[in-house]
Amino acid sequence: WHERDLTNSSCERIILPESAILTDYILNLSIKLFSKLDFYEDNIERNLNASNGLIMAERFMSKLTQCGMGRQSAYTLVRRCAMDAYARNTGLKEIILEQDEILKYMSEEEIDETLNPHTYLGSSNRFVDNVIANAREVINK
Repeated sequence: WHERDLTNSSCERIILPESAILTDYILNLSIKLFSKLDFYEDNIERNLNASNGLIMAERFMSKLTQCGMGRQSAYTLVRRCAMDAYARNTGLKEIILEQDEILKYMSEEEIDETLNPHTYLGSSNRFVDNVIANAREVINK
């Protein structure tokens, strides 16, 4: 016999159907939201420039280590440059170009490229790849 009473059947009767309905609602709401999302490139550009390049300090430190400078030395030097740029209300690039120690490792062109926020996606490619891989895994189950 495979008999049972309805004591513990709330999952089948309530929770699972409601979860499916709520998931559908959330997905439809998300589609509506994202289809109406506007990006104001001028505002994005203004916000990027408002930091005088300080937003790129971490990327610059990482690039310095890739060019051969020790991580602690790169951290200390870039931190000092960032603090100096902030205190003088000037661009990080200007302070970096004053540092002979940095110019031993990177050319001015490399510095320009590294400090350009338009060329930096950070870890976003990895995040997108992970989301796609997870979605494919769920779909294939």
